[in-house]
Amino acid sequence: MAALTDSLPASLVFLTDAAHLLAASSPETSAHLMARRNALMAGTGLVVSDTQRQHACTACGHIMVPGHGDVLSLDSQRAALRRRTRTRKLVVSNNNSCGKGRSSSPRDRAKRLECAMCTSYTDIRLPPAPKITRHRHPLVTAASSKTAVVPMAATPAAAPSSAATPEPPKPASVNASSKKRAKS
Repeated sequence: MAALTDSLPASLVFLTDAAHLLAASSPETSAHLMARRNALMAGTGLVVSDTQRQHACTACGHIMVPGHGDVLSLDSQRAALRRRTRTRKLVVSNNNSCGKGRSSSPRDRAKRLECAMCTSYTDIRLPPAPKITRHRHPLVTAASSKTAVVPMAATPAAAPSSAATPEPPKPASVNASSKKRAKS
């Protein structure tokens, strides 16, 4: 049994490479080699990953290339549910109208690959897209900056004079004035 597990990676690589070499000239032989590879993986307890499932059909072993007879479609569960209810014309019961029986995340997306040889399909769930977060920095207003200046006054006489006379506006930066010139 140890000899089998030692040569297993080499056998899987050999079967995969041979199937790819024969994919164009002999698609049936290529599909048989990939089916044997999948059976060997399943027999030894290896899990077929999602990337391997979308690469070759798990039913017949055909190497799937979208556009060459194989069909790839992206679908959300909400759209699939809408399509199912239209085609079957199911009557919605009172239990489903209050939200029971639905999935917890209705926006899950899935890839569906349909094999051109055996017309079976493979569904692969896609993780949800990360939420977009936009961070806004708090704006510093002129009123809040003036209130911050008043407590820092060194003498009591200076505080009324600074409050009575408004500060002169700061000149525009060099970039701002050049932008104004460019606009006019």
